[in-house]
Amino acid sequence: MAEKMKPSGIAWMDDIPHSWKCKKLKYLISKPLQYGANEEGCDFDETYPRYIRITDIEDNNQLKSDGKQSLLPAVAAPYILNDGDVLFARSGATVGKTFIYNSEVGCAAFAGYLIRASVDKKQILSKYLYYCTINSGYDNWKNSVFTQATIQNIGADKYAQFSIAFPPITEQQCIIDFLDTQCAKIDSVIADIEKQIETLQKYKKSLITETVTKGLNRSVPMKDSGIDWIGDIPMHWDIHRIKDTCSLARGGSPRPINEYLSDNPNDLNWIRIGDTVKGSKYIIQTEQKIIKSGLSNSRLVHEGDLLLTNSMSFGQPYILKITGCIHDGWLVFSDYRGIDKLFLYYALMSELCYIQFKTSVAGAVVENLSIDKVGISKIFVPPIEEQERIVKYLDAKCVIIDEILLKKEEQLETMKQHKKSLIYEYVTGKKRVTEVN
Repeated sequence: MAEKMKPSGIAWMDDIPHSWKCKKLKYLISKPLQYGANEEGCDFDETYPRYIRITDIEDNNQLKSDGKQSLLPAVAAPYILNDGDVLFARSGATVGKTFIYNSEVGCAAFAGYLIRASVDKKQILSKYLYYCTINSGYDNWKNSVFTQATIQNIGADKYAQFSIAFPPITEQQCIIDFLDTQCAKIDSVIADIEKQIETLQKYKKSLITETVTKGLNRSVPMKDSGIDWIGDIPMHWDIHRIKDTCSLARGGSPRPINEYLSDNPNDLNWIRIGDTVKGSKYIIQTEQKIIKSGLSNSRLVHEGDLLLTNSMSFGQPYILKITGCIHDGWLVFSDYRGIDKLFLYYALMSELCYIQFKTSVAGAVVENLSIDKVGISKIFVPPIEEQERIVKYLDAKCVIIDEILLKKEEQLETMKQHKKSLIYEYVTGKKRVTEVN
């Protein structure tokens, strides 16, 4: 007979098995939640503790192998991790992400934007707590925290209030073993879909690059492009710096921005990089608006304008379907001279521009684009009629690729949500593992 359920007292958790307990995280740890070290790391040294930062944590409880840093032993001492410690990210794009430390990683300390939870092993297993933080219920809890704040940030005081339903240790281990097996199967499907998406994205990029550097007619006479990895280009094409084909300008940000944000639908669209949709050519709407007085410290852009990100999602072009203001994370193009705007869009999408944007004259990696950097980058320019044919060809090809990509992205999201829902069902007792039934 199935065990009777009882109210958990938590809206997003609903009922739990009668024999289970429900406690806040602060009652399930052996010592108070602890913030990490507010210190700069140093070059990685195997004889020093590894310095774990938010940016080092990947999905599925993995740490990145590249970009590792260390922390001087004397500084690291109060922040050295112990087996089973669970780290919570407290701010930034990865807020809420968790990681279980295992000594196989090697001696490690944790950084200031992470919070350590040392579990009380008599009550809860670290892996069980981890599963409680990667499910749909946890997402609902995070969202309830975010609605109370203007920025996405979860401090130790908030994490301490996170409620967890849990059975006895023996059943926790059964749930962990079951979820390990089921999640491994789902993760395998997710990895396969991600690989398909990556392959399609690479194909799209290579198709665009090949077309804007070689054209559609490969039988025309060719000449040396002057770029080794490009090779020859059509003889009748010109080579121009971007600034010779159009004008560039940077956006601007009224500060402090919170004083200019508006709830009035008639105010100006505030176009942020976060308003872009992955894989989309266009920006069609914004989440925020600013009052009209903010325009004097920003830049007005119009429907049809071509924009380029100069930070964050580095060097990505978009076409506007709206009018609004842009901040200084954007560049805008205008006054086109002998170049079709959409041909320039595809040139900016190609590896030809991306590689030039990414590397400085000295060979160092560039993280932010300047007008000068974009302006001196070279593109290959065919006659305007040929540009229009290339645009028409790429539009048709990319629509097909983008439709397939959209379906793959939907499949990926479905599998990720399935995984979260599955975990939620078992860590709240809605479903029980065979060993317990």
